[in-house]
Amino acid sequence: ITGQHEHLAVTRGIDVAEHQQVQEKVTVLQVATDVERTQTMALAQFAQETASSLGLDIFAMGGTLLGSMRHHGFIPWDDDMDFYIVLDNWSQVF
Repeated sequence: ITGQHEHLAVTRGIDVAEHQQVQEKVTVLQVATDVERTQTMALAQFAQETASSLGLDIFAMGGTLLGSMRHHGFIPWDDDMDFYIVLDNWSQVF
C-alpha cells in the first residue's frame, strides 16, 4: 500500500501489512470493460456539455459520485452513471 491508501490505513489504526494481505485476497468483479467505461465517460462529458449549453445544471449522485471520490473513477462493480438535474431546471427539460 502506498500513498493515500497507506495514510488512510495508518490513520484508521489498520495494520498496513494486514490490509495489503486482505486486498490481495479480494477479487472484485468488474462488470464493464475498459472500452465500455471509456464510452460511458465520453457520454457523460457529452451530457455535461449539452446541459451546460442549454443552461441546465446537472450533477453526479449515487454510485457515480461515490466512485469519483472513493475510487477516482468508477466503482469496480458498477456499470452505470447517475446524474441529477436541479429541480428549477426541470420544466426546461420536459
